[in-house]
Amino acid sequence: MQNLQMSDYVAGVGEMSSNTQIGGQATRKMFAVGGIQLESISSSDAWELFNREVGNVIDSPEITPYAKVVVDNCWYSRLIILAVGSALSGESSVEEWQLAAQIQGSPGRGDKDDSLNPHIKYCYDRLKACDMKRCFLYCALLFDNKIIHVSVLAKCFINEGLLDGTTMAAYNRARDIVRQLIKASLLEGNDKTMMVKMHDVIRNSALAILSSTIEGRQIFLRRGLRRLGAEQGDIHSFDKYLIKVDAHLKESPPLSEWEEATAIFLMDNEFSSIPSMPSCPKLASLFLQRNPYLRVIPTNFFSSMHSLTNLDLSNTRIRSLPDSLCQLKSLQVLLVRDCEHLITLPSAIGQLISLLVLDLQGTKLLNLPDTTRELSNLKSLKVSFHGTVNHTEYKNLPTKVIGDGIISSLQLEELGIFVYPGDRRWTVGVSNIIKEVTHLMLSIFYFHFCAIKNLSHFLQENKSWVDGNVTKFNFIVGHDFKRAVSLVTKDAESMHSCSERCLRFVNGETIPYDVVEVLKRATSLYLDHHLSLHLLSEFGIDNMNALKICILSDCPKVWAIIHQEQDGDIILPRLEYLSINSLYSLKSIIVGHRVIGKGSFDMLKCVSVRMNPKLRFLFTCSMVKCLLNLEELMIDDCVSLECIVIQDDMTDKYSDDHFDVNLHLPAATGENVVFPNLKVLKLHYTPKLLGFGRCTWPSIEYMSFYNCPMLKRLGLTTDDAVNIKEITADRAWWNSLEWDEPALSQRLEECFTQIQLDDV
Repeated sequence: MQNLQMSDYVAGVGEMSSNTQIGGQATRKMFAVGGIQLESISSSDAWELFNREVGNVIDSPEITPYAKVVVDNCWYSRLIILAVGSALSGESSVEEWQLAAQIQGSPGRGDKDDSLNPHIKYCYDRLKACDMKRCFLYCALLFDNKIIHVSVLAKCFINEGLLDGTTMAAYNRARDIVRQLIKASLLEGNDKTMMVKMHDVIRNSALAILSSTIEGRQIFLRRGLRRLGAEQGDIHSFDKYLIKVDAHLKESPPLSEWEEATAIFLMDNEFSSIPSMPSCPKLASLFLQRNPYLRVIPTNFFSSMHSLTNLDLSNTRIRSLPDSLCQLKSLQVLLVRDCEHLITLPSAIGQLISLLVLDLQGTKLLNLPDTTRELSNLKSLKVSFHGTVNHTEYKNLPTKVIGDGIISSLQLEELGIFVYPGDRRWTVGVSNIIKEVTHLMLSIFYFHFCAIKNLSHFLQENKSWVDGNVTKFNFIVGHDFKRAVSLVTKDAESMHSCSERCLRFVNGETIPYDVVEVLKRATSLYLDHHLSLHLLSEFGIDNMNALKICILSDCPKVWAIIHQEQDGDIILPRLEYLSINSLYSLKSIIVGHRVIGKGSFDMLKCVSVRMNPKLRFLFTCSMVKCLLNLEELMIDDCVSLECIVIQDDMTDKYSDDHFDVNLHLPAATGENVVFPNLKVLKLHYTPKLLGFGRCTWPSIEYMSFYNCPMLKRLGLTTDDAVNIKEITADRAWWNSLEWDEPALSQRLEECFTQIQLDDV
């Protein structure tokens, strides 16, 4: 098997950002780097191009001499000059320029060492953010003469666990990283089409970094092992690697390509079988995740992989793991996430004596084998269990999901246990498991506390919690249940579960002290079906200061979110996402004193309001003044909603059925309400919505309307419409709108798209 096989780069695909023209015609002189042809331009054009990238600092008499050396050492290559120039943009440190001037390399050798271009390695080292470095290296696996959409890249980054944070935050960060890599000339991109590619010289260098550095090889060990800190000697060098990522393979590569590989990347393909017993004595890492047709791992598949340290089988359809897996004495990381058909583990799983990370989240295991207690080096365990509320099926299940003494036998630092809502095996056995957990020195803990007494025992007895060392947690507190249809969107649930410190309080009837103690540390609260609560602020406004995400669902007595006790209260200063769902008594978000404290809602970016039948208005004018960073507003199925913003002095009259909301819109007083950063507005199933008042949204990009028959005017101005990219709505409703500026109607017609039922 050859080390790397890349097709020669073909210039001029699309309108890529690195194809900048300088002056007149560049000299068409070509030279080879690692067998790949590069174009060399004249020295004067090279200097002008470099000057543009670096900026005015290049005119400093202390820097200019070093800058000229850097350009000479770039071999007058347009590609390399753009990358190095971007890396040094605005750099004023003479010492850094001295270091850059020392980068040298010979373009003509064409030997194996040319795979790692020293200039590209320098540009990689200059990337400041670790997540950007990881994403750049991962791009090398995807780009094999391919052009890929930015959204696809973002999804890949998130799927591989390369980015932290909520789904929304990770997606936004992914797109930001792609933009920055384009700006750094490490990717080539087109802003209009959002398509990007990677030059083969840069890809070869990224692959070389991936294979030869600890940082590079760790990107596939996911966040868990990066936190646990693998030793340098524990991560093998990828001297030869087989890469077929998203290659649409119907069959796995020939056996001959497996045998010499030290790392194999076969993610996102379409094959349904793999070799029965490949001889891979040097194989250190095997990545088979997201192969949806792979159902069976052959019995002896792992028999000749004694050097294997990292194995990822996530998102496949396997039902079991072969006994040969237990022969992998060097295996450190075993990832089998989201294999929904996996129900058993080999009984000899305890023979994996080197295992550090075992991730079985998203599986449907019947129970954990008793030999799991023998995994003496295990630091991270995440496991999901099958369950049922059906009595007949329940009788056929193992009596316990986790046997006595298993957890206490392990030296875990990270533990996540995910159970079926309402499974009686967990309800009966959770107290014993809590007693074992209290002795662990945990930094990460995911757990379902069926009763408050379970939570109280953990909070009082676990030293890691008492000392504040549990830095990431996901707690479900209360008697959970499985809904036929969730009242909360998948996006909201995903953002909650991806948050650093999550609390879901379900089926509560009081406000227990221990729940409040967890809430003080939580970054995300999901309040689900609380039976007696009237106001979210009954938990204490000051106890929610750390919240970034807040989701409320199916709390039948909640009539307002916050009751402001006094003028100037600072409310939810770190909140980024607010989701309000199926609160049947909800009439207002904030009640009480009208002067909202500075810093309230300061970071709020997204508000989603769904199925709140008594809500007549959303914001007051004073609240809108706090929403300077609001980017998304989504309102769905609020059948009584009549306006978005109302005057402050009219909130006390909202319950009056004869209250004329038209008289108390901001427009009635001439008051102008600005949403300066709102980009997305969705209004679906709001049959009584009359208007927005005098609202302006200068940053609006996307608007969507459905079943808003009373809404006759959008109130948009020419200034508001500058950034609009798309408006989706029903054509008949759109044609019936009234416009103050007819020309604006024609301008926005270009942005109009007929709404589809899937969008509603």
